[in-house]
Amino acid sequence: LKTVRLSRAGADVQLDVADVQLPERFAIRGPLAGQVAQIAPDRWRWTSESVLGGVRVPELEFDRSGEVDGAIELDAGRIDVRGDDGGLRMSTRDFDVARLPGWARLQVDDPDLLPERGIIAGGVHARWSTLARPQFFLAADVLAWPDGRAVAVNLGGRVDADALVAIDHLEVRGDGVQASLQSAVVDTRLPYLLRRARQIEIDVAQIEELVPALGLRGALRVRAAAPDGRTVQVSEAVFEDGTLTLSATGTADLPERPADWRRTTVDGTLRCWIPFASRLATDLQGAIDTRASVKGTLEDATLEANVRTADARVRGIAVNGASAQARIRWPHISVYEGVVRTGAGTLRVSGSAYMAHDPDFGGSFALDASDPAALVALAGDDLPAVEGAVGGSGGGCGREGRGR
Repeated sequence: LKTVRLSRAGADVQLDVADVQLPERFAIRGPLAGQVAQIAPDRWRWTSESVLGGVRVPELEFDRSGEVDGAIELDAGRIDVRGDDGGLRMSTRDFDVARLPGWARLQVDDPDLLPERGIIAGGVHARWSTLARPQFFLAADVLAWPDGRAVAVNLGGRVDADALVAIDHLEVRGDGVQASLQSAVVDTRLPYLLRRARQIEIDVAQIEELVPALGLRGALRVRAAAPDGRTVQVSEAVFEDGTLTLSATGTADLPERPADWRRTTVDGTLRCWIPFASRLATDLQGAIDTRASVKGTLEDATLEANVRTADARVRGIAVNGASAQARIRWPHISVYEGVVRTGAGTLRVSGSAYMAHDPDFGGSFALDASDPAALVALAGDDLPAVEGAVGGSGGGCGREGRGR
């Protein structure tokens, strides 16, 4: 503050400050003038025409008991201020994000986090003894970003400490995306920010628009909870694209550092339903139903699967039943107890493969057919006509195979 002048006329006081300079990060500087008039024995009114950093407090009444009544005006909108023995309340109905003053945007480390435009209604409430720990609420029909993102937000919670924010509810709705968080605690000191959450819900109408890098087209539904900052319990996760259905349940324990995400430990179950005709070659009909359990880290997980078919036909031949047990610890894949039963006979498959990033992929499989006609019927023109029992094993591409 520079050149502060106070003048008094009876019970009224005139304040004039030639130069008000806030800390550098606010980038606010300029003159301030106003008058404090006594309007009752224990009540006063502040009036001012000064604008400092795009902010003006034209009128504010207050008394000794802590009662406050007035408003703060910005180009972005009006913030009503009320105070009584229950604490301080500040609220706004039509706050225009596009007209935020520049110093307000400078307070956010990453400018991309701020929306480009949108109208907000919200407010805060805090007791006089704990002004730094207010309750808050916010609602916005549309918040838009320069990259085209647009969402509606409904948020309510309170500040518990310097780094802790308790969220009673958070709902976000965008183009084909809806997410909600219930009874959560955010801790800005934690690597994943979330200390706990009673309920997490995510619904995505088209996942390709949200995460193009996945190359998936379909809807995603997730229901989960986070009892602590590094454990996620998934009660339901379903991906559907109109034909394929993939569902999962289980628990994921996150590593200490987000950069080590491949070390995330998982323990859960998977189920996948794939109609043949819509996903694979046209000479396959019916569907495949896979149920699996997966354990381990993302970079070294073990998966045990049971595969069955439903109303399956291969090259027009009915498959009466098919099942298989598989174990996957990438890049190793093992298949055992693989059985395909057709009207033409039974095939049994077992073996292993090493799925390296190499065209000369290695591995070996054993094939036994109690009736060679079954093998011929399923392979079609890919095999010559044979007689007698068929069995054998073979290596992968580029390796020598053998049979009998």
